[in-house]
Amino acid sequence: MNLLCCLKYFPTDITDKVPSKITGCVISNELLDAFPVARFKIIENSIHEVFITLDTDENIIEVTERCSNVQINEYLQSLNNPLIEGYKGEFNVGIDDWIRKVSGILSKGFVLTIDYGGYKDDVYSKSNSKGTLQTYYNHVYGLSPYQKVGQQDLTAKVDFSRVIDVGYANGIESIGLIKQADFLRSNGIEEMQNQIRDIKLDSRDKQENLYAIDMLRRTDHLGGFKVLIQSKDQDGLSLEKLWPSRNDLDAFAKDPPLKTLDHICILPSQYLNSYIEVDNLFEVFSGKFLRLVF
Repeated sequence: MNLLCCLKYFPTDITDKVPSKITGCVISNELLDAFPVARFKIIENSIHEVFITLDTDENIIEVTERCSNVQINEYLQSLNNPLIEGYKGEFNVGIDDWIRKVSGILSKGFVLTIDYGGYKDDVYSKSNSKGTLQTYYNHVYGLSPYQKVGQQDLTAKVDFSRVIDVGYANGIESIGLIKQADFLRSNGIEEMQNQIRDIKLDSRDKQENLYAIDMLRRTDHLGGFKVLIQSKDQDGLSLEKLWPSRNDLDAFAKDPPLKTLDHICILPSQYLNSYIEVDNLFEVFSGKFLRLVF
């Protein structure tokens, strides 16, 4: 059995109803990092939870109280490396409920979780002592979470150790946690790149498709994301047993996915400039102008 060739993809947009007790695969991409988190701070060697309130001028301010949440206290106290004074961090409060729902969906199959984060010792390391909560507004990083409330994305690194542990408690076993770059390499991304190089495309389209794939596999970009593979009612599996055979990889690579007009241009300006023609300074894609950078 391999994970690539035994699955059929059914795109859905189900928000209020999910199937139950199916044989299949639950796939999520950058879902868990968007779950709500409880924020905490270590004050005088005790765990304090961070709350918000309004000051007299109705500005949002933070207040801390000794943490009364048993689950948060027990988990943070179980870390291999004690948290230092002043340490700030997050505890994902949505993982348990999500895993329970996923277990209810599956009678037999796989859970594929793609996100950024790591094992608990990585997420709660000294290098993350100021917390991992990040904000994005119009794809720009850096605003305070108390600015543009409701208008910007909030994310935090995923503690995959908890996802694994809660999974086991709900009948979902862990097969492996690897980088996205390694997952894609084992599932034919290099073969796809080679096929794109050989197919007939104009030079710009070819460059843009190759660059997009490169971003998915580079460990300093999306390739550094983690892929957690879990299973339910599957015995004796390992990562190696899931990977496609050479024949499967070659067959899959013959029809590689290509960029369409619905995708944005991601080529850096140094690539883009090489395709500018004097008599065609602007190109129109689906009625939208592409701004050229000289």
